[in-house]
Amino acid sequence: MKRFLVLCIGVAACFWLSCNEGDIIAKGKDYMLTVDDLRYEVTKLGPSANYHDTFDDRVRVVQDLATRKLLCDEALRLGLVTQEDLESALKDAESKAVGNAYHMWRVDKQILLPRIKTKPWIEKLDRKLHLKDLVFKVYPEALEAKAALNAGADFDSLAAEVTKAGSATLNDMGWIIWKDVGRDVANHVFKLDRGEATDIMRQVDGYHIYWLAEDEKFGLGIELLSLRSKRFVQAMEKERLEEEEKAELAKRYNVKFNEHGLKRGLDCFAISFQGGRPPDSLLNVVVATYEGGKVLVADLYSYYYALPIPSRSYIGDFYGLTELAMEIVLPELESYAGYEMGLDRLRDVRWEVKKAKEDLLVPQMEDYFRSKISVSEDDMKAYYEERKGDLKTSGRYRLRRLLLDSWDKVPEFRRRLASGEDFVDIIGEMSKDTYTASSGGDLGFINFGLVAAYDSVVSSLDVGEISKPFKTRVGVEVVRLEEIEEPRQLTYEEAQPYIRQFIVNSRANDLLGEWAKKKKQEIGFWINEDLLRTVRLPQPEYVRLKAKPSEEAESKKK
Repeated sequence: MKRFLVLCIGVAACFWLSCNEGDIIAKGKDYMLTVDDLRYEVTKLGPSANYHDTFDDRVRVVQDLATRKLLCDEALRLGLVTQEDLESALKDAESKAVGNAYHMWRVDKQILLPRIKTKPWIEKLDRKLHLKDLVFKVYPEALEAKAALNAGADFDSLAAEVTKAGSATLNDMGWIIWKDVGRDVANHVFKLDRGEATDIMRQVDGYHIYWLAEDEKFGLGIELLSLRSKRFVQAMEKERLEEEEKAELAKRYNVKFNEHGLKRGLDCFAISFQGGRPPDSLLNVVVATYEGGKVLVADLYSYYYALPIPSRSYIGDFYGLTELAMEIVLPELESYAGYEMGLDRLRDVRWEVKKAKEDLLVPQMEDYFRSKISVSEDDMKAYYEERKGDLKTSGRYRLRRLLLDSWDKVPEFRRRLASGEDFVDIIGEMSKDTYTASSGGDLGFINFGLVAAYDSVVSSLDVGEISKPFKTRVGVEVVRLEEIEEPRQLTYEEAQPYIRQFIVNSRANDLLGEWAKKKKQEIGFWINEDLLRTVRLPQPEYVRLKAKPSEEAESKKK
């Protein structure tokens, strides 16, 4: 009986090994790539990979994976990066990936599961809205005003009272449609009925309460409204889930705010907003504590000024500081929660760690190969003579720009231009771009190839000609072509730095390729071409997402 069990175990082991061997796409002395590994790598390919799932594409992906691993191993062997720095980078990458995985599980995945009901939103979105906006500098005063509105106070009377007292400013926004406001505001104001106010919304300039004074039917098509309502509901659901996640994590990891630290933080920002630099005695004060860490005033200060200017919210009271502190702490708390769930074992997380390792080590090896290249004067002169026709400036042009809020302003612009008003004067009075309006909208010289929207417009204009209005990311624009400089031949002296860099990069790439080929021969690198031809591989994620049909298209088919 014992001999029989041993025989069975041996047969099972051989079967398991043969199955694993059959799954191997490529291997070398210390390298092995399985079918599952390759499938996962293919899903993560981006558009720049130019992957079309041909056999040559598959071979290229396998060869590239092996080359990157060999480069990483060689970088460590040469000591181009210390083990300590590598471990620190990988630990940070894993922590970030675990936190992102937790956020996706807690928020992003949740809003995709329920079926979005759009009917209640159709009537809400098919409207023009007349909005009024109260902007408070201090959160408690905004909270007091919101409580008064909830108790039945008249908005106009309240607005007159708080603006007279200097607590807030009133902005009559007039009639708007959904695309006249940002998505974050639209998610709140379009669910209002006439006479209702939004909750308090923290924005760059303070704390806002929007009030719907009037509304009218706008008359959008039902298909467009259905799609738009889905997006609005999803965005609102995501915002709700994010707030729930933040509150739950703050409670779980015992986030506590220090009132003394918050006061010192307000002092710090007050000094900063007046152009001064806060002293260390303020910057080193603790603002908040949580399990495993703390937040100093210096952390708030550094984080705030590292944000892009459009992303900076008003910081002038305890509420603003606590929100800012939570923005700093939240990624770390998400990481804690993710580790507790064991999300560090997810394949997505392991892939992010591997990618972080390659992103750190592969560029080090590329620099190493570049350092081995020498370029002589004769090499550069020969290259210049051979490629002189390609070594030219890009050419450039100078524009004056009128930037309008919307197409609604275009008729007024055309009327004024037709009446003989100077384009520069119109820019000074109508342009939304206040920075350049004072100089007649002069944008200075712009190189061809930098701004695609302008390149296409300039190509059809003569000097002094005014374009037709065109839509861009920032609004509706009209430009006048002031000057144009055609591409010109670079002299040898001007082209020398570019020539040297091009030759170095080209030779370093060749050297790297020769090294990888030789290294693969040394380790006996082998690709299972028969399996590689027949195995089914998925499409990259970006291709699948792009090709995914909309729910509306599917419903029409049915």
